[in-house]
Amino acid sequence: MISDDTVADEVVIKLLSATSDALLSEHRAVLRGEVVGDATATPIAPGSSCARLYAAIPAVFEESFQVYEESSPATVIVWLIPITLEESAFIRNCGWDCFESLLEKGQPDLFNWARASVV
Repeated sequence: MISDDTVADEVVIKLLSATSDALLSEHRAVLRGEVVGDATATPIAPGSSCARLYAAIPAVFEESFQVYEESSPATVIVWLIPITLEESAFIRNCGWDCFESLLEKGQPDLFNWARASVV
């Protein structure tokens, strides 16, 4: 998860902790294209337009960062991108591949949790 300087470190840590706790309690990994978080309209952080998280490959980093081979089994790294409720609905209706195409076309600032929706 990445944010710009407007999001306090404590907010990021709390959100990651809550998300990982929920996934651990379900004994599962998050998959690429999956939307996680509760379906409420509550923003994930103060001043954020985003209310859910989208699992993507960590495209902002070097390709070697995507898989950690030193664990057994290998660990696949997932980038949790904050998304709006509108984007969440779009993914549900049109699929994650269509959503990622919109991200590529629009090039939104995904580090900005107060950004406008791409849909």
